[in-house]
Amino acid sequence: MTSTVTTSHPPREREEHSDSAAGCDEDRADVPHEHGAALLQSLLDLRQLLAGEWNADILVVLQAGPRRYTELLEAVRTSTAVDRRTGRCRHAQTRTFVYTLRRMEADGLITRREQESVWPRQVLYSLTPTASQLLSSLTAHLGSPRRATS
Repeated sequence: MTSTVTTSHPPREREEHSDSAAGCDEDRADVPHEHGAALLQSLLDLRQLLAGEWNADILVVLQAGPRRYTELLEAVRTSTAVDRRTGRCRHAQTRTFVYTLRRMEADGLITRREQESVWPRQVLYSLTPTASQLLSSLTAHLGSPRRATS
């Protein structure tokens, strides 16, 4: 039979013995907390924007220029995603794809433009200036793809 012994110290003893905790606020006094919180929120917002299953594929395809709906769907369907749980390849389903496009449009990443002068109507999707700037920043930060040397 094993027993676990836990000891608890009164809060006063912990405060007296923690020398590093006392100077913690003084050392970080020059870092504005609002800036850190704003940066964290911006990163969380960015993560939320790019969190969709096909978002990255759509952004990369549209980086080359505006595409019609069918061209965009075909381009994304050629790229595959692997389900982490099952290990199977997944392809974009139409319903999920339309939902993703609508959400990206609402988030301000892509624009949807209907060409009514052409019959049948064509829908063109393109990147917003914000999304183009985001992609160029990410591309510059990530650099060119690294190739394996032999």
